[in-house]
Amino acid sequence: MYLLLATLLLTTSTHAFWRMPCNNLLVERADPIVSPGKVASHVHTIQGGSNFGLSANFGSLRQSKCTSCLVTQDMSNYWVPSLYFQFANGTFQDVPQVGGMLVYYLQRRANDSEQLFAFPDGFSMVAGTPSLRSYADTLEQRAISFVCLAYTAGKSYPQTSFIPPYDCPDGLRAQVFFPSCWDGINANSSDHKSHMAYPDGMDNGACPSTHPVRLVSLFYETTFSVTAFTSLRTQARNATQPFVFSTGDVTGYGFHGDFLNGWDKTVLQTAVSNCNASSGVIEECSAFKFNDPNAKCHHSPDVNEVVTGQLTALPGCNPVTSGPAPATSCTDPKPPSTFNGVGYTGGVPPTGANVTANQPSVVASASGFKYIGCGMDGVNGRSLPNQLISDQSGSMTIEKCMAAAASSSYRYAGVEYARECWAGNVTQPAQAPEGDCSFTCTGNSLEYCGAGNRLTLYNSTQWTQGVFTNPGPAGTTFVGCYTDNTAQRTFSTSATVSGAMTVAKCVAACSSASSANMYAGVEYAGQCYCDSTVRNAATVATPSSDPISAGCNMLCSGNSTEYCGGANRLNVYKLPSRASVVSAPASSTTTTAKASTSVSTSAKLSTITNASTSSKGKKKRSKSKKSKKSKKIARRKSDNTASYAQVNTPSVRCVKALVARTSQMYESNAT
Repeated sequence: MYLLLATLLLTTSTHAFWRMPCNNLLVERADPIVSPGKVASHVHTIQGGSNFGLSANFGSLRQSKCTSCLVTQDMSNYWVPSLYFQFANGTFQDVPQVGGMLVYYLQRRANDSEQLFAFPDGFSMVAGTPSLRSYADTLEQRAISFVCLAYTAGKSYPQTSFIPPYDCPDGLRAQVFFPSCWDGINANSSDHKSHMAYPDGMDNGACPSTHPVRLVSLFYETTFSVTAFTSLRTQARNATQPFVFSTGDVTGYGFHGDFLNGWDKTVLQTAVSNCNASSGVIEECSAFKFNDPNAKCHHSPDVNEVVTGQLTALPGCNPVTSGPAPATSCTDPKPPSTFNGVGYTGGVPPTGANVTANQPSVVASASGFKYIGCGMDGVNGRSLPNQLISDQSGSMTIEKCMAAAASSSYRYAGVEYARECWAGNVTQPAQAPEGDCSFTCTGNSLEYCGAGNRLTLYNSTQWTQGVFTNPGPAGTTFVGCYTDNTAQRTFSTSATVSGAMTVAKCVAACSSASSANMYAGVEYAGQCYCDSTVRNAATVATPSSDPISAGCNMLCSGNSTEYCGGANRLNVYKLPSRASVVSAPASSTTTTAKASTSVSTSAKLSTITNASTSSKGKKKRSKSKKSKKSKKIARRKSDNTASYAQVNTPSVRCVKALVARTSQMYESNAT
């Protein structure tokens, strides 16, 4: 159990509290409480509402798009100074936090009858003093503490008021307890402290008469991953205690925390009054709604300054000092410029957002390709079927992939899993949240290159339309290249259209034929079929991500720039809702699909034949010929497309001759 918290629980009869985990929102030199509208004096690591910024306030935080904390109704910001490792050569390396911050809300009272309140709107406060370099036994300094975590080594170190001078194999936990007694009037004060006071026990007890209103108690735990630097201690300026806070503080006495309220006050008051469990499990409080624990919320930089990685000096004017005298303030001689930071979900800043020089970003364009988002992919069905590069040498970049795609005149290209380059002339892959494509390229850590089953996706601005799989007229959805056969049709009804076949004509014919039709399918360059469902265990032909390779590779008889299925292959489209049915040409007709029907003009030819003669013998011979043709359809040659186009444009003056010639042609083609 946490040492400080265990002490707290023993000092009061009311043990109610909850713990709220928060992920990091951003790291930068910003502090809208102490330095509103300006670059702050030192670097902070910030958690909470995405509308954090140099001038953030209660109103702007309440409009945040997301929060990096677990509770969705809390758009507050929580921050502490960042920690660095100092090398002997005077350079610094930032020390990452383990999982962000753990924020405790504790219902501490002087007695069970004392009323406890939520933070008022517009409220903010600071605990601790950044300039301190020595210890005095005041309530404020007692509120700052450290714990060296070493449970894997079987050790338990006592809590200290300073950074402990020994190795902490499981992390260094920095702790700050905020004052909980309010003057009842001011939401802030000039020093950001005097409107608040500590109770006489610091973390428990009675409030002073000057600050009679008891607010819920706030306590931060921030664990720094110092373990990664254990092997580097011999290279440190001070091997015994090599860490320094962003204020230049090597003692830890200047550690502090800031809180800018962004709570829905009604929700917080409900929780304070009614969530009285002593387990600390926040999910037990019914007043709260929770984010997905895997959700990501960030804010792009407000300050154009590199504050992570290896640095030649601490950002700002923060010389390293060890006391005992307080650190003196100095002015940053060359403050950095500022950005208009934006909040965003996912792991990638939105396109166009400013980033610092050492942060990855999306490459906007390369080799005539333009970024269009993060695309979905799958192992069993590739969105882009052609792999151009599988980089194993650590050299993949967006530029390299786009150059390869441009040389082969592809329409779409993308990089997946940091090192794989894929391309294709198929329909645009489905969109995924932009933040999903969070892997950086193996050849350039400042570029994003997709992720697992995610493509950082581009389309060519120079590509001209050749033959392609039509994604469907407005309102329809292309669902794939499906198998078909003459014995068991995928769709039960055939439809004829006016003139030569196109995808749009088939969709229109099926839409107008019956309100029950939910699907339209084009096959064999000129056939059109309709149905309310996919029948007879028809399946998507493989590879599912590439309809052309799957066999839907015949050009439409009425549009040579799009495909209309293939031999025993249907390009299938989900029809629009009945409220937006496309009107079909007036001459379109539909008939029940039979095993003998193999090309879309057969229905039309049958109609012509019936109009030309009433002889039953001729009808029987026509049916017999169709039956023979049906059995041989699988062996048709690719030149059927030309023959089909020829018979699909008859001369009205030669109907009888055309019928005879066509019957002979069908018999010949079937062999």
